[in-house]
Amino acid sequence: MERIVVWDRSTEDLGFAEIEVKSIRALHGGSTEVVEVPSSVDWEDLGAFVGSVKPTVFHFIGHGSANGSLALSEDLRRSSSDLIRLVRAAYSGLRGVFLSGCFTANPGPELLAELTPAGGWLVGTTAAVEDELAAQYAGHFYRQLLNVNADPARADQVASAYVVSDWVELPPHRVWVSHSNLPPVSQMAQDIHIALRQILDRPAFKIEMRQEFSLQQVLDALDDVSHALGTGQVRSRRWRTVVDPASFPPEWLQDRAIQKFVGSAHRAIVNVRHALADLDGFLNGADNVGNVVAQLTDKELTAVMELSNKIDHSRNVILKEVNRLLVSRQVLPLPPIPLSFSAQELAAARRLSNGD
Repeated sequence: MERIVVWDRSTEDLGFAEIEVKSIRALHGGSTEVVEVPSSVDWEDLGAFVGSVKPTVFHFIGHGSANGSLALSEDLRRSSSDLIRLVRAAYSGLRGVFLSGCFTANPGPELLAELTPAGGWLVGTTAAVEDELAAQYAGHFYRQLLNVNADPARADQVASAYVVSDWVELPPHRVWVSHSNLPPVSQMAQDIHIALRQILDRPAFKIEMRQEFSLQQVLDALDDVSHALGTGQVRSRRWRTVVDPASFPPEWLQDRAIQKFVGSAHRAIVNVRHALADLDGFLNGADNVGNVVAQLTDKELTAVMELSNKIDHSRNVILKEVNRLLVSRQVLPLPPIPLSFSAQELAAARRLSNGD
């Protein structure tokens, strides 16, 4: 089902805004639902509203200026880019954004192209537009897009043909339509599981701390994983450059299940960093655990063993969460990291440190 959220920020001088809303409402049927944002919902509340309604299309009606700013109230203006980022962040399933008003694709359409929803489309204008003309174009655009199941480019061509024939005395309606070259988020989520496995299939998520060659290399790997989970860019461990074949578009991270995993992974990485910092304090300048175990006091050894196991456990939390995603997509899961020290070894060390 298509669900169009209409946010009408027009003032009384935009006399045809009501007609535009009615033309969109006329699409209401078994496969299309139209939801108008209540007048009580302002900019601060818009994200929560969009997130709760979960629209497939967001339609804005209001004033735009030549510099690309939109009038959201008498004393508040935001750029088109700001509005698009907000509604996209509020709901990752958004497929289309229609900004109806003057100059809504300014200061340059190329700046907005990168904000087009994955697998979707974005409509704006690059010049001033008559209110009635804008309302007519929107109605024809949606009739083609939703009733005829045309693609956005075809819907634009048909709508533009109508307004050209009916508004011959006015300058052409300068509409700019952007199409994403990515598949929808729901489809991309099929592929990101393989990418996630590749990100974590590295020595820093295979070897227990007792056998790790270098604490610094573990930290470097954590930096790389955090960077990849935030940007989609996979970096070379040695040269710190982006590895394009292994990287993926950041839009792939918009799926809700993926976002939940990324959040838990970042929290676990923070725990690993704290434990590594504490562990480093016991190593007396050494960069690994194995070379100093024999030189530690009983209390130091107990602390090192506990911290090493804590780091192993925190990394396993990440692997456990990603494996849930991998298994759900029939992707081979990653093996857990063995704990550095057994329960028996820890118990013996604790007895010695307590003088037993």
